[in-house]
Amino acid sequence: MRLFSKWFLFLFLLGLLPSFPLNFVHASDAYANSLYSHSIANALDPLLSVGAPDDAMTSFLGKDAFVFLDMGQGEEGTGDLKLHMLLLDVGATAQIQFLDENEQNLQVENIRFEIGESTPIIPFLQTSSYRYVKITSTEDEPWKLDAIEAQTYATTLSQTTTENSSIDNTSLPNDSNSLINEKEVIPTHGLLFKLPDDGDPQTSVDAAIYFIGADEKRHAFPSETIFFTWFANFDDVSYVTEEQLASYPLGKNVTIRPGTYLIKLETDPKVYAVETGGILRWVETEEIAKKLYGEKWHEQVIDIPDVFFSNYTKGEPLTNDSHSNGTLGITPSREMVYLLNQGYYHLSGEIVEQMHLDSNFAVLIDIDIYTTYTDLGSLTDDLTIKWPY
Repeated sequence: MRLFSKWFLFLFLLGLLPSFPLNFVHASDAYANSLYSHSIANALDPLLSVGAPDDAMTSFLGKDAFVFLDMGQGEEGTGDLKLHMLLLDVGATAQIQFLDENEQNLQVENIRFEIGESTPIIPFLQTSSYRYVKITSTEDEPWKLDAIEAQTYATTLSQTTTENSSIDNTSLPNDSNSLINEKEVIPTHGLLFKLPDDGDPQTSVDAAIYFIGADEKRHAFPSETIFFTWFANFDDVSYVTEEQLASYPLGKNVTIRPGTYLIKLETDPKVYAVETGGILRWVETEEIAKKLYGEKWHEQVIDIPDVFFSNYTKGEPLTNDSHSNGTLGITPSREMVYLLNQGYYHLSGEIVEQMHLDSNFAVLIDIDIYTTYTDLGSLTDDLTIKWPY
């Protein structure tokens, strides 16, 4: 992809190229855009049910396993729902719940999967459109879900071209017409921008993406891994001229978003959680790591090259009775909350989307820790949480 091709080359030459799969959000379609929430137990690889059918599937391994999928704003379903699935055992059943944009129930249907059927159709009989679909396994027999597909859906999103959604050298606009006009008043806080590709594979300055903070400085993303902890795709990236770029002083690099990955140096075994402002909280023992992040805590750990570690500041080590600020938690009642200052905020689906929060990083809160937290009410649109600076 043109946007990061020279960035990859630059990092590769430095020996800093991270290894991770590339995931890009495509244009308006009939499939679920994102995973809103899922059960902690018996739902294996819940993110694999997002997007179009690709033979990579979420496994439902027992009763009450569920995924809560978001069709996307402007792509609400209006017709019947097709499941792309695989039956593993006779007797598997599921409950399909349709919900509107306010998470209000519209319709509930129960289905028993038939042998040999891989694309059952769930009738939707309401006149209102559905934004969310919750799919719950109602028996212990296992089955797999590849994707959900609305047979008809809203198309109020601005459409992007096929070229703009493919992974190739023309995937993003890169001509003079895509530049922000010199006389245009450029918005400041929250703006993402970069220079257009200059066509020279030997240069790297045009590969960097910058974020404008509240300090009106431009902050660079050191890697694509860090970019994707804050944004799901490149849709909001604008192009600027060299003069416009230079008009913003260079600030600190963007750090890993709090509540996403745990990080460590490539040359040091210490593992850290990241808080707002790039503050590191050392997870001192495996016992603490398991209590705060679960038995598979090590799967959240990524290496940060030594050259980028100076972007962070060390804080106090974590104890086993409190999560780091910015953690997404799952309460004992299976509600996703935002943890901050020894308390938790309730999260609506709208706020999860507005704040670009990723439920894949949510961790189960130990009951002993949960009882010590304070209920802080509902989270509202907070730019100090939404943006890195």
